[in-house]
Amino acid sequence: MMETFHCVNHPDRAAVYQCRQCGKALCEECYDPATLGCRDGMHAVTPRVNNTFQTIQPPPPPKQDSGGMIAWKIIVSILAVIGGATVLFLAICGAMIFSY
Repeated sequence: MMETFHCVNHPDRAAVYQCRQCGKALCEECYDPATLGCRDGMHAVTPRVNNTFQTIQPPPPPKQDSGGMIAWKIIVSILAVIGGATVLFLAICGAMIFSY
């Protein structure tokens, strides 16, 4: 039998989420999808790390792939294909030579 968890703020409601900061069981009303945690509480804005409050830094913007990097990726891919074909060719030739 599975145990049902109840919201820490509303004991009569089933918990459907868990706060990513403090681990509390939360119901639909108490959960904030923007912070993935409690709607109310200090850690929703500034999470506690090692019992000290720290500000949340926004994630850095994704790096744009420059044209030079794309060119290098294409060159490396072509060289890998040529190298693989060379090894295959040498293996076939070697098998033919040593089979006689």
